[in-house]
Amino acid sequence: MVTTASKSIFTGTSEHNEKLCGTSVYPVDNKYVGSWQNGKPHGLGKFSFKSTGDVYEGDHKNGAPHGQGQKNYGNGDVYVGEWLYDKRNGHGTFTCAADGGVYSGQWKDDKMHGEGSLKPKKGRAVKGVWEEGVLQK
Repeated sequence: MVTTASKSIFTGTSEHNEKLCGTSVYPVDNKYVGSWQNGKPHGLGKFSFKSTGDVYEGDHKNGAPHGQGQKNYGNGDVYVGEWLYDKRNGHGTFTCAADGGVYSGQWKDDKMHGEGSLKPKKGRAVKGVWEEGVLQK
């Protein structure tokens, strides 16, 4: 067990003071379990955020969700798909817990962007092209 500069407590495998694989518990009770590179989450891992209840499991790069992953939000929403430096980018599916609606399609900078379909829990699905979160056609 090692206390790091960020005051997190790390348990796992390290070499020459470099984290390779293990668990860090942060002062605000956030927790990361997975692979590391250059002192940051990198590769497969699971990050839990106690304050929001959010949990992200999947690929990381330089400390951020990057690649394929799933985020379960504390309010019950779920996103499964591609990430680019902590933002939804590429293809993904978002399910809204509040109304049961499901959007499946392209994302850019955390917004629906490109071709996709929105299926409300009740009613007809809408297919089209979104631009910065707004349906265009």
